[in-house]
Amino acid sequence: RDAQESRGLGDVYKRQVDSLKGKAFAVLFNGIDYEGSTPAAHKISNEYLSWVNKQNCIAWAAVYHHAIYAEMAKNEQPAMFESKNRREFYDIESAKSWLASL
Repeated sequence: RDAQESRGLGDVYKRQVDSLKGKAFAVLFNGIDYEGSTPAAHKISNEYLSWVNKQNCIAWAAVYHHAIYAEMAKNEQPAMFESKNRREFYDIESAKSWLASL
């Protein structure tokens, strides 16, 4: 992913969260097709993650195809560690089940 794509996605997420007007929400991040990002894209994504962490996000389920992609993202986006209730999964159904259990 490049910086422009990251900014566009971040703007979409921000509008969606803003539309909730402070209501609690959870995130299901589908990174199954994620293959990495440029350093600039990671920086932008980290800024949005930091912003989301300050909102009323009660849970974040991140789904990756392989652990290496999760590790790459975590190394470049420290805001992932600021999330109050975040888990990583390797299939969508497990992530959905966890979110539904909250």
